[in-house]
Amino acid sequence: MIIGPGGAGKSWLATGLDRVTEAAWKARGAELVAGDRWVIDGNYGGTLATRTDRADTIVFLDVSRWASLAGVLARRLRGEQRDDMTEGCPESLTPEFLRWLWRYHDHHRPTVLEQIGAHAYGAR
Repeated sequence: MIIGPGGAGKSWLATGLDRVTEAAWKARGAELVAGDRWVIDGNYGGTLATRTDRADTIVFLDVSRWASLAGVLARRLRGEQRDDMTEGCPESLTPEFLRWLWRYHDHHRPTVLEQIGAHAYGAR
């Protein structure tokens, strides 16, 4: 979080940090899939092509938005937390997350299907 008065350079700094951290994240993702054997999950679109290009098998859990929402709510009601969450940073049901979840089918799914299709046509 970057705070300060107007004109202090918050937006400029945030944009610069975003470029640096996103580049580092993409490099780390490429490093992770550079090997011959790996399993990876996630929805980050910035590394989707890198991951699909290196994958020999892709499993897309293409469920309805209702099934997805039910899964998130059931996990929450059971008090479970994903193992991959950073300690002290619990998963939360924010309006932003719920909006993203609800809109995934219309806004992100087409890109995922397109990338999977591109991978299938280029498969060896």
